Amino acid sequence: MQFGVRASVVALAALAFGACASSPAQRFGSDVAPAGTATEVVAPEPRTEAFEATAKEGCALIEAFARQHAWHGKMSDCFYDSVEVFSSQDELKRRLIELHDLPPTTKLPSGVVAALEKRILMAVSADEMRRLNPAYSQHDDSWTRLLAHEIAHRLHVAILDGDEDAMGPTWFFEGFAVVASGQRLGEPLTYPTAKEALAGAHEKAPLAYRRFAAAVRYFAEKAPLAELVKRAGDEDFEAWLLSLDDEA
Repeated sequence: MQFGVRASVVALAALAFGACASSPAQRFGSDVAPAGTATEVVAPEPRTEAFEATAKEGCALIEAFARQHAWHGKMSDCFYDSVEVFSSQDELKRRLIELHDLPPTTKLPSGVVAALEKRILMAVSADEMRRLNPAYSQHDDSWTRLLAHEIAHRLHVAILDGDEDAMGPTWFFEGFAVVASGQRLGEPLTYPTAKEALAGAHEKAPLAYRRFAAAVRYFAEKAPLAELVKRAGDEDFEAWLLSLDDEA
């Protein structure tokens, strides 16, 4: 959930709650700072060691995913230098507004829960996440995988050599991050056809990430994930996806 041209924290987090902020005009420009030399944890709560350990666990999940798909060369580090955890969503929103030099009155979508911006990994606490979104917080490792989700977006951008515009439609880069992080979002969902997978991905309703991930998984059974990532930015991407059923 980032403020990048494509992987916007607003778009990503808001969609998890069923909101939609998918056009580039609704996102903030990416601004990635140079890599640092140490990881610092900043948190309003006293459990900083636990937060740091959880962030490392999230990074390890994405490192394993990258190795599985031969993308490990694109991940020289975890894409963050510091971790900031907030006990309330309002504190996270204020931090994001401050980080991007936005007017204090800027309204962020109600679903914002995490971001990886300017090499700072930010999230609400696990308790706050459970309060805000219990449907996506049903497992002991849900918060770990939330952080992994943020790191997965940066891996996605790295795979594309920094071209965020090539990440494809919102449903694809969000579904990619859910699959990469191994998030379990509600009951298992599968689609029988490409047409139904795309219809689900475009449906405007709560629990959107669950549908995004199911669509990505469906198409990953039809074509290699690396090819999906490569072609996602093409104008005819979804038309090509529909044609995959014809080739079966």
